[in-house]
Amino acid sequence: METERVLQAKIKKTLQRACNALVYKTECRGQAGFPDLTIVVDGRVTFLEVKTLTGRVSRLQEHCIKQMKAHGARVFVVRSVEEALSAVNGE
Repeated sequence: METERVLQAKIKKTLQRACNALVYKTECRGQAGFPDLTIVVDGRVTFLEVKTLTGRVSRLQEHCIKQMKAHGARVFVVRSVEEALSAVNGE
């Protein structure tokens, strides 16, 4: 089974090629629970929390995602490249 790090790399590469996206691995020191990837496509920002098929979202991550969504952010938990493409493309 692939690791979360490998899945993040695949998602980054695919979004850069398929959507001409800017993709940043989010390193938020002092803010545990912040989503893994920040994506910018056509002026729209999307945050992705990447999990493997068996990975679980922590309580802290759930809280952070809930807060971000309450402020209008586009935040998704994705478990595959296909899910990431759908989230970024608004499908």
